[in-house]
Amino acid sequence: MTAFGPRALRTSIMTALGNGDRHVVVDCYGWERLDLVVLSALVQGAKACAAFGASFELVNLNGHVRDDIVALRLARRLGLMA
Repeated sequence: MTAFGPRALRTSIMTALGNGDRHVVVDCYGWERLDLVVLSALVQGAKACAAFGASFELVNLNGHVRDDIVALRLARRLGLMA
């Protein structure tokens, strides 16, 4: 799934869950930074997936964005694959 902006990201995740998807993948290709609004949307998305019994995964993260998520101790919650 690709989305442009936090609101579109949340909408895409909820649509996927509503359609019965049980594995939500967020493609982060091209993300240069992680701000609080996007981080909040990711955490909310991961929480919604957990509530629906779905998995949540981030892929194609730039190194420094990945490092920020790890430093915030959110890697596991956000489905960050090694």
